[in-house]
Amino acid sequence: MDTSLFGITYETWSQICQMYLYISANSQKNHLQLFPFSRLSKEEKELVKSEDFYNLYIKNGSFLLKKENHIVTDDFILKSDNSFRYATLLSPLLYLVQQAIGKEIWNKYVDERPQVIEVFYAGDYEKSQPLYKKQYDNFCKTLNIYKDEFDFFIKTDISDFFSNINLDKLISVIDKKCNAQANVFSQPVLQVYKEFISYCGKGRFACTENSIAASFLSTIVYLEEIDKNLYEYLLNNKNISCFQMIRYVDDLYILCSFSYSCDNYNSAFREIFEYYSSILKPYNLSINSKKSVFKEVKYLNEDLKQSLYDERVNNIPFEVLQIFANNLETFLDNLIEINLGYELTFETYNKIYEECLKIEDFEYSPIEIFNQFTYDDDFLEKFPNLKEKLVQLFSGDLRFLAFDPKRFIVLLLKTKDEKIIKKLLRILLDKGYNKEWTFYDSAIAINYLLGRSFIHHDLIDVLKENNTNLTSYINTCCTTSFCQLPKNPITEKICSLVSSDWKTAFLYFMYCIEREKCNYLSAYAYFKNFFDRFTALLAYETNYKRGRINGKPNFNNFYEENKIKKFYEGIQDSDTIIHDAHQLRNHNPINHASAELIDINIYSIELVDIIKKLHYLISEYMKVNKVY
Repeated sequence: MDTSLFGITYETWSQICQMYLYISANSQKNHLQLFPFSRLSKEEKELVKSEDFYNLYIKNGSFLLKKENHIVTDDFILKSDNSFRYATLLSPLLYLVQQAIGKEIWNKYVDERPQVIEVFYAGDYEKSQPLYKKQYDNFCKTLNIYKDEFDFFIKTDISDFFSNINLDKLISVIDKKCNAQANVFSQPVLQVYKEFISYCGKGRFACTENSIAASFLSTIVYLEEIDKNLYEYLLNNKNISCFQMIRYVDDLYILCSFSYSCDNYNSAFREIFEYYSSILKPYNLSINSKKSVFKEVKYLNEDLKQSLYDERVNNIPFEVLQIFANNLETFLDNLIEINLGYELTFETYNKIYEECLKIEDFEYSPIEIFNQFTYDDDFLEKFPNLKEKLVQLFSGDLRFLAFDPKRFIVLLLKTKDEKIIKKLLRILLDKGYNKEWTFYDSAIAINYLLGRSFIHHDLIDVLKENNTNLTSYINTCCTTSFCQLPKNPITEKICSLVSSDWKTAFLYFMYCIEREKCNYLSAYAYFKNFFDRFTALLAYETNYKRGRINGKPNFNNFYEENKIKKFYEGIQDSDTIIHDAHQLRNHNPINHASAELIDINIYSIELVDIIKKLHYLISEYMKVNKVY
């Protein structure tokens, strides 16, 4: 029997809070999704992690009754080709619940891949590691351990992996695997999981920054049958004598050796490529052919450096950094020269980047070298000539910031040159005022605000004109502690009442989901049922004479029109509101077989209006009777 909305235990909630609330302050401040946790005091972190907080807000999802916890907005993360990733930002509690749902599934999920397949995802639930770095390092080490046993490697990448995951199929896999031996996740819980993931992903699979849940579900769960199918094919492929599959999220490496009878290695590779593509298609996935390679295993390390995970940073020894400093100086000189002629494009930038920072006979990739300088706290003191070059670069045309806003804004702020910083702000503010703003400006502004701990109110106001939801996230979660937001006593009391009954919470959650999809008939159906059931909770709380049965709320007494009218009598317009609400419910095809609303021209504005009026009845009753 399910006793909570999300199926999240307090043990899981506590573990997730420990993982994310106590990440190092530097890591929190470098990531927009994690930044709100850096605003919490030690006492606030303990509060969010506490069992009282869990019981009041998390267990039955009553935190969703607070508007500030509904925030889902676009994140502006750029890929290596300068296009935007499909990613969302979530309010802090939504984000933590997302990770906790992943953990509950992880607790019950048994990965049945053969031993010849090794799989890594970004983070590790078993070791309570929320960030990707250790797992990515283990992935690289595993490839290096096995590589000497094989002659060739095949590397494949899936196009737009996260945004193409089929949620119906994902939930079907969870249902099949987790409920195979015992009934673990009921249909209501699985539906909540599906709708929650979709809500957090704005209608798609939810991909959020540093989300261990997104990586686990997409890698371990969604790709398991695909990996097993490919394994069976390779096992029975006469051209292959031995192989090892090693996966990191959607990047799959197949180390292999071919049999003596194989006379055309390229043809054998093409057959594997085509079969893998065929396996992926029913799962709504496809191979990115531009990133798929077949090479001798001696070239494996070179390929790994080229496809290095975006933000990996090694602690490169200082003596090696001195060598790289010359390359970085050459890189900056080239940028300065081309930028002066207004000829710097993303293509020329990439060419200079590869030519100057790709150093033969060193294990470090260009991205590692650039990261090391970017995130080293005092590299400008170590290499003052590089500071001069950066000041010169940033004194010119700043459009190139859009090529890599995350790193370039960090470097710009490190110069501490007020003239340059004011110049950037003037450009951003003018673009906002002149209605010339683009998504790239949003990416630049976000990284600037992140670097300045969100203290520039004028820039936030300009951002608001172009992205209201993003600014709501910043103002609610980043400029202050989300634990210190003003509390409405009536809302707090509603949360308290709903926290005691997961079915009421389920109805409200489904109302929120359908409203977000603009399915107003469904949204109204769920809200009216929520209203009736919550009225029973109110009646029980206020000792209303028909509000109790066997010492519990009398839910059966509050679905008839007259009985609800009796309860709310004295509230202005209550009779009319309740009559109209019941008429709509009784004619709604989702509630009633008469389905009369299909023949009536009912519009979203009318349904939204009656929902507002039912909200009004609840709040007015609580004010009049001082239920708060």
